[in-house]
Parts: sequence; structure tokens; C-alpha cells
Amino acid sequence: MLEILSFLQNEEKITSDVAQATFLPQEMIYSFPNHNHKIGIIKSGFCQLEGYLNEQWVLLGILKSEDIFGVEILLDDSSLLYDPVQYRITTLQQSEIFFLDREYILNHLYGTEGFQKLLRDCVIQSMIKYANHYLKVFSPPSERIYNALCEIAKNLDLPIIGNKITFPKFVTKTFITRYTRCNRSRVYKTLNELQTKNIILAYHPLQMVPCKKQLLSKTTVSIER
Repeated sequence: MLEILSFLQNEEKITSDVAQATFLPQEMIYSFPNHNHKIGIIKSGFCQLEGYLNEQWVLLGILKSEDIFGVEILLDDSSLLYDPVQYRITTLQQSEIFFLDREYILNHLYGTEGFQKLLRDCVIQSMIKYANHYLKVFSPPSERIYNALCEIAKNLDLPIIGNKITFPKFVTKTFITRYTRCNRSRVYKTLNELQTKNIILAYHPLQMVPCKKQLLSKTTVSIER
């Protein structure tokens, strides 16, 4: 399979259809339908996906390296989108992003090995990931908060080092409140309960013991925060 990031790194040198940009934390890098002119692929860093629902921005998920956004521009007629939701992508830490022109993607969709599979896998994985996240939002609050921490650790591929998981600095109590859609007092109470049970090990940065499923694929690879 095509190593997409390496491929784009080389393509950037020979065509203006591929551009790379670096963004600082809390920068909005994309919004739909206002700035949907290019497809974005995250090279490094973490970003948040937010949707505008009930007159407020709601956190829908986290994007990491090799995740794609903006695929809706591949539609010939965007009016075919069923009840489209206004959404935006904002960086959570310093991030590097590749931006690709629509015609560039269409030209390479069938001619370049890996592009079609990349887009297909992206769409399928996104559907499953956000469907699971949506279902968990309606679970009991205490269960929801613990499951959210496990989900974040899995989605970000956080390593297990010394039998503990260390979250990036942006995973704060406020972030967890938005991610789970629980009220702040419930989040604080549940985190304190998890700390009493030695599941939460520390704050600043947040650390916890591995979830059971993660123990099956334990790794000791370090990650930049």
C-alpha cells in the first residue's frame, strides 16, 4: 500500500496542487460549508472535529495523523448531502497538514496506488468511530466518562508505558466535559471516584491504568506531546 504521507511529501516538491502548512494550537484550519475548497490530510499533531448543533459548537471527535477531512468536496453537487451539518476542524496542538486540490485527488483516485483505499477506509472508519461515539454519549454518566477515556486513548494510539497511559496535555477536565457532554460536576465527581479506585493515577497530564482491551496490544513506543 502507498505510504501516503511520504508520497505527499515528495509531491509537494513538484506540484502546487499539494501544499503543507503548520498551525499552532487552537487555530481553525477548516470549516464546512465556508472553506471547503481542499481536502486535508493530517501529517502530525491532533485536531478536534466540532459540529454546530442546537446553536452551539459540540465536540464530535479527535483527528490524528493520516486522518482526512473535507472529502465532501469530491461530490459533483454538494446539495446532494443529506441535511449537512456545519462543522469545523481546530488544532489541539501544533499540527502539520497537507492540503490537496479537488482535481488532484480525482486525477490520482484511480491512477495512484493507495488513494482509493485511503479514502474508502477513511469514510468507513469515520462512520464506525462516530457512530460508536454517538451511542456512548447516551450511556450512564459514570460509564460514559470512563469509556470516553478509553476511546480517546484508542483513537490517539496512545502507548502503554510502565503500565500506564499518559494523555496529551489538551485532555483536561474541560475537554472531557465537552467530549462526553456531561456536566462539569459529574465529570469531576467521576474522575475523583476513578482516582480513588486507582484507575486515574495523576492529573496534569492526565494518567490512567490501561483499559482491558489495550492490554492485549501493549506497546512501549514513545509519543511526542
